[in-house]
Amino acid sequence: MSIRDLLILSPAEAKGKIAKNLIAEPFFRKALGDGNILVNYGSTNAYILNELGCGIDPSSYTAGKVSGGKFSVTPAEKRHPLLLIRKGKPEECTIEGALAKMGPGDLFLKGANMILPDGSAGIYIGSPTGGTVSFIPGALAKGIIVITPVSISKTVSAIPVSMEGENGLPAIFILKNALLYTEINAFSREGYYAAYMGLNGLDGNELVFETIKR
Repeated sequence: MSIRDLLILSPAEAKGKIAKNLIAEPFFRKALGDGNILVNYGSTNAYILNELGCGIDPSSYTAGKVSGGKFSVTPAEKRHPLLLIRKGKPEECTIEGALAKMGPGDLFLKGANMILPDGSAGIYIGSPTGGTVSFIPGALAKGIIVITPVSISKTVSAIPVSMEGENGLPAIFILKNALLYTEINAFSREGYYAAYMGLNGLDGNELVFETIKR
């Protein structure tokens, strides 16, 4: 049997792989056991919560999103309450309330809309007050670790020409202080070297990876 293979994942399978492996990482297990994990809105973050037994519909754990060929917002009445995992138990929270309870070594999970060529995360901002990213500098100042679970398929080849919101489009915030966690990290935890080979297919943009057993 060859130790080299091609693996094809649907977007849902890719998010599930990220979630399953992230929660098994030692730094995550430590925060889960005796610390705090603020899980911000995002479909990949919903998969993480479901790996922890929360049973959330991923479509309800989003705020700003790209859906139906346009930028949109999940209505507040259809949005699941934000969750803080405190010593292994989920509790409903606000970002302000959660951050007030958090300190060094705790985790703030914040998704991204793109991975830039330098490895930074690009995040759409539609709110005039800055949305979630406005809380990140304060979180970093408290020693909170910002983790960005994001699919490698969101990699872009260049930094966008315009970073400012206009004509109904969101602004783009570049986050350089987060630790990205992609399918590549997930494969590594499972004992594989992996390379992302592209987004293909007729049935929902399957992700193609080449994997080599270490």
